Amino acid sequence: NNIFQFKFFEAAPAGKSLFVDNVYFWQPVATTTVDGWGTFASAYDVQVPAGAKAYKAAYSNTGGNEVLVLTELTDGIIPAGQGVLINGDASTTYGFTSAVSAPTTDMSDNDLIGTTTLTDVSAQRATSDIFCLRRTELFGTTAFCLYSGQYIPAGKAYLALPQINGQ
Repeated sequence: NNIFQFKFFEAAPAGKSLFVDNVYFWQPVATTTVDGWGTFASAYDVQVPAGAKAYKAAYSNTGGNEVLVLTELTDGIIPAGQGVLINGDASTTYGFTSAVSAPTTDMSDNDLIGTTTLTDVSAQRATSDIFCLRRTELFGTTAFCLYSGQYIPAGKAYLALPQINGQ
């Protein structure tokens, strides 16, 4: 899934070979907030970059106590299509490279939904509340906040949780 940009020349200069110049590889990235948190998803298995950690998140609502249980992906590989939380340095953009081995972390309890393309979430609102990670200046922290928009960009992760009181 790498995208290559090539520069081609119609004819080689006298005595020279044709060559390819300016080759670019598309690299998925995630940028953390000033608190060091971000979300991420990729269409293919990727390696967690140095200096960052990736977590799956399991939602729990026991006795009215809502929590997200975070579990680090200790194998350092984010499986294709899975949404994860990234934790690293504040306000840092991390680049991800293709994984060299298969992921081994069980992701069956991961409630983060990864977006590998621009994703319309309006239909999900019939049964779920949509939450996205963002920095809230009101509370001075990064948190999952109720999202009222229609689209989630590619390369992100969000939560679709049961509606409170059917609303």
